[in-house]
Amino acid sequence: MVTRPNRPSSRAAWIALGVAVCLAAAVPAQAGLIAYWGFNDALDPVTALDTSGRGNHGILMGPAAYTADAGGVSGLAGDYAMDFGTVNNGARVVLYTAASGAFDSLTANNTATIALWVLGHGSQPQGDTLFGFYNSTNARMLQAHIPWSDRNIYWDTGGCCSVGVHRIFKNEPDETKWKGQWNHYVFVKDGNQSRIYQNGELWHSGSTSASIGQIVHGTIGSRNDGGESYAGMMDDFAVWDTALPENWIQGLASGQTPLQVPEPATLTLLGLGAMGLAARRRKRR
Repeated sequence: MVTRPNRPSSRAAWIALGVAVCLAAAVPAQAGLIAYWGFNDALDPVTALDTSGRGNHGILMGPAAYTADAGGVSGLAGDYAMDFGTVNNGARVVLYTAASGAFDSLTANNTATIALWVLGHGSQPQGDTLFGFYNSTNARMLQAHIPWSDRNIYWDTGGCCSVGVHRIFKNEPDETKWKGQWNHYVFVKDGNQSRIYQNGELWHSGSTSASIGQIVHGTIGSRNDGGESYAGMMDDFAVWDTALPENWIQGLASGQTPLQVPEPATLTLLGLGAMGLAARRRKRR
């Protein structure tokens, strides 16, 4: 008689798999988070630290400066923001790691999410630029205005400036949405679709057929050359190479930090584990 080695039962194997997957899902991971500037480490007045763990630190240029303590969106001690001052003063945060491929996954995926809190100064609306990511010829791959001087909020991807190819935009007549108080905005490029979220809600969307090209320049608070610098403040600026789902965007608008957003692959594993356990229970009935 052949003696077989002892093996765990199928039921035990399924339970072990489910537990392992659940434990994996509980571990924080940000595979899709490319950079996160919380602007809270003001000890170095010329550096904006990237706390995503990817080392995409920014360099402050011109009169860009940290606010006083508690000047960030929460108003709590230890929360700072980045103040770019008045329009067209050259203030900006330059992202030099773009030249070494820091944002290549956005190009490869043709997908991006950019989230931030923004507070426009009283001089708004102005012809200024919120942020920009550009290719080697300085063509805009990702760029936004909140708002332009015409009170339109613009989101350009893959170039400029044809509606349906590169651009979506919409007029925002409510001044409180772009000056005088903090508002949360998320800009999404998801393949051939673009979306703008305002304070956690889908505010505008449309088709944008142009793909994101290679990004070699990145700037927060102005164009790549420092022109059109933004009149206002920003906080919790983050970039993902995935299209965040709406419930996560709502969480960010409710006060979650980008480091609290889960990795999409982690939730997929959790779902597979749950499906496996459910299938095993059905089989036993």
